[in-house]
Amino acid sequence: MRDNLFEERPPIEEYYKWRDARVMDEVHWYGWFIDYWMEGGLMRDVLTHKLTTQEHWNVLRIHNVDKGKELEYENFVSPGTVVTPTYDPHCINDVADGCVPVATISADKLRDYDEGPGETAKIARAIKNDVRTGQYVIEDETWDCIWSELIEKKKGPKRIDDRPGYSDITDHYFSKEMLDEMVGELDRLITKYSGPDWSDTPPAVRLVEILQEHSALIQIERHEVVMGARKLSSKDFLGSDERSKRGLLSKSDTKDYSKHFSSLESQHKHRKISQAWKRREDVGSDNNGDFVRALAQAVSQIKTMEEEGGSDRATAVSLLENIRELTMKAKSDGILASEKV
Repeated sequence: MRDNLFEERPPIEEYYKWRDARVMDEVHWYGWFIDYWMEGGLMRDVLTHKLTTQEHWNVLRIHNVDKGKELEYENFVSPGTVVTPTYDPHCINDVADGCVPVATISADKLRDYDEGPGETAKIARAIKNDVRTGQYVIEDETWDCIWSELIEKKKGPKRIDDRPGYSDITDHYFSKEMLDEMVGELDRLITKYSGPDWSDTPPAVRLVEILQEHSALIQIERHEVVMGARKLSSKDFLGSDERSKRGLLSKSDTKDYSKHFSSLESQHKHRKISQAWKRREDVGSDNNGDFVRALAQAVSQIKTMEEEGGSDRATAVSLLENIRELTMKAKSDGILASEKV
């Protein structure tokens, strides 16, 4: 990977440009994700939401949004082509009753002190009504108590509030351009799942209720931006139009830094996984299996970084150190006998 190492820090303006473009694409990934589950794994394009082919689907699953024009719908489906509806084999072969949801749950409401118990009950009822799991669900009168212990009294596993620095997170504002994109995608989903084809589907009815609430909140935020109640700074999510109006776009147009930022994002995710492996004090009885899985994870990181444009030197060195530690651990546990690994 030596040829892919980044030796310079890109201008901050380039980062904002990449980040804003990424958010605009993520708006459509949000809708694509909902469509996938509501329609039981039906294959669609991310940006156009049109039915797509198995070939295009496979590429979308492997690569991220920063591949840009390489992933465009027209590269895989010729104009005028009638695409046969195709479903993800995972939903057909691996999920007993398919990928269609039995209930729609709001994570926001689950953590809300007023609506949380009711949202918890929706989860419990969905599990209780399934013949495979219903016998293991405890009595109804205990559900509120469990919610209170987990949410109000903060017992049990770590929650989002426990993340380091969570309380110091500063709100970032979005420009009208970006909020319009969000409202547009929500309107598409609301129109689709409030139509006659979905009127008798409880998860769809519930989904529309939640999306309508989200849309109302975003439109309030949009009004505040337009009226100047929300003052946008250069660090906020402005989008290309607003940044251009403010003269904030980088003067350098000779180099594409998108691969650099995509690579850093991927490395951050892999670093978290690596840290989780390091925190394991005891690899258990299946030492050989754990070693193979850990080594496979390290190799996967290398492949991902190669696909996304490379790595910075510090991350590359850290990754090599990771593999070295895994190997030394395996040797000390007797998994590897060779001294020249």
